[in-house]
Amino acid sequence: MQQRGTNEETAASVAVTVLPTDTLLCALRVMERHQVRLLPVVEETGMLRGLISEARILEAWEVDPLQRVSEVMAECGPPWEGEEEGLEWSRAVAHGWGQQASGS
Repeated sequence: MQQRGTNEETAASVAVTVLPTDTLLCALRVMERHQVRLLPVVEETGMLRGLISEARILEAWEVDPLQRVSEVMAECGPPWEGEEEGLEWSRAVAHGWGQQASGS
């Protein structure tokens, strides 16, 4: 029987984010380093802006690998309209995912 990791190990596997201003090259490097194919895109405030997938990066790669993540990502948001509630939700999600990855 294979043992599962601790909560800290599990949390560490999703503790990676990128900024909307990061480049596709940066996001791809983060994905490779952490062996993931999907990254949350968060503002500096911690608000969730969207998701960027490896597939989207590779589709846009030929155009310009230095494009901003915000130009390619799938935007997402909370399912309600209250801005204050959405901000709280986004901060909670970003906090749960941990710190943002460095692009270099």
